[in-house]
Amino acid sequence: MKNLILLSTCLFFAILFAAAQPDGDRGDKIKSIKIAFITEKLNLTVSEAEAFWPLYNEFDEAMQESRRSMKAKHGKRGELDFDNVSNEKALELLTDRQKHDAEIVELKKEYTEKFLAVLPATKVLKLFHAEEAFKRELLRSMRSKGGDRERGPR
Repeated sequence: MKNLILLSTCLFFAILFAAAQPDGDRGDKIKSIKIAFITEKLNLTVSEAEAFWPLYNEFDEAMQESRRSMKAKHGKRGELDFDNVSNEKALELLTDRQKHDAEIVELKKEYTEKFLAVLPATKVLKLFHAEEAFKRELLRSMRSKGGDRERGPR
């Protein structure tokens, strides 16, 4: 019980610290909130959290690296003029997209096995559901605060 209170207190202060950061540290703030969100949804024990978070951080970094690699090859979303792209370029983009999607699937398979080594299957299943729920909440929150109004549809 003491450990659970300590973990909750640490998460609370992490969120407070992140919220106090300037806008330039928005990614850190979102990451802190995501950690608290996932911890709550998975109802991790202290020992589970100690084993899980280093693995999850590896997984998250690998996923981000895959996305960065894709962006480096093809630029940010919305930069490509789809009306004037050549057929060859379109085929290259489609092939790269398929490779990227396969890489994501492989990362999820690999880390699912690693997560199962430290968490019960029910919590691993909850993890992937919690990640999607967090993304939906984050988007909803950004839209309600007007964060995406200026950009329009993509």
